[in-house]
Amino acid sequence: MAGDVSTVLLTFNEVLEKGFDGHNFISGLNSHLRDLLVSKDESTLRLLEATPVVKKRYVQQTGSCPVDFLFKALEIGNNCDLAYKGSKNPRLHIELSLIRLCRLMSESEESFEKKKSDPGQLKKKEEELPLPSKSEIIRQDSKHTEKTASNLEMASGKHDPVIEKPSKTFSIKDIISDDSNPANKIEEKSLVNEPEAHLAPLEEFTPQSFEIAWQEFTDQFKGEGNRIVSMFKSIKPELQDDQTIRIHLSNAAQKDIFILNYRPKLVSYLERKFIMSGIEIETIIDLTESNEILYSDEQKLNYLTNKYPILKEMKKTFNLDIT
Repeated sequence: MAGDVSTVLLTFNEVLEKGFDGHNFISGLNSHLRDLLVSKDESTLRLLEATPVVKKRYVQQTGSCPVDFLFKALEIGNNCDLAYKGSKNPRLHIELSLIRLCRLMSESEESFEKKKSDPGQLKKKEEELPLPSKSEIIRQDSKHTEKTASNLEMASGKHDPVIEKPSKTFSIKDIISDDSNPANKIEEKSLVNEPEAHLAPLEEFTPQSFEIAWQEFTDQFKGEGNRIVSMFKSIKPELQDDQTIRIHLSNAAQKDIFILNYRPKLVSYLERKFIMSGIEIETIIDLTESNEILYSDEQKLNYLTNKYPILKEMKKTFNLDIT
């Protein structure tokens, strides 16, 4: 309500860095605004499912929130919640909604001040308009009579001679040259636009070129937060054939985020870079890595030896054991 946009955006960034989902954040904010609106009236206070101490806090907090602000804030939050899944950049979508919430109070104050200032300005304009005096009215009437008399004299007198300007002449050569100019202009435009039509040549799709392209693709999203960066670091792409790419993910949450936000971008990026069409991207969750939780030292050792067989030889040669 204070309109501090920078503090709100920094607080939202801290919430995301702690691992909370943005969709859960906006739905929780909407439920909080609903509880504030219910606490506005004593008759609807019983709809609030909370303890008496919490109800008192809601009543205290809702005293500083106008009803119009709560209605508009609920409308903004509900629209953000409905359009969250269809957004290509969910974080930016929520940040814009938060900025609109911060601007609600300032916009209402500006509109209220305009309503106050408008009647005063109209009264001032009416007061500033001076009424004409009797002498000015008499002067205007005398000027009007003089103009009418001069017009009558001009009508009865001689007319001034009208000098006609020589008309322009056209030649057949000029017409032919004018008709040929548009064609020349079109040719010039096509010659200018021809270099733009030549795009960068497409590359052949090979495992080595795909590794470079994957690194370039993931570098584009380094500014979207630590959670996205760590997600792409854990992703393992695998080429099945010339048309199929398999993406190994750690859990179902990563799969949903990748399918909704990043798989279409990856397809369009590869089609622009390589000579290929009809790309298929499969997503697989590695259940062995995601479901097993390693508690004891023996489980951790077995996991590492299965993943890195050279550890078995090191254990034998150096006569190592778990203590």
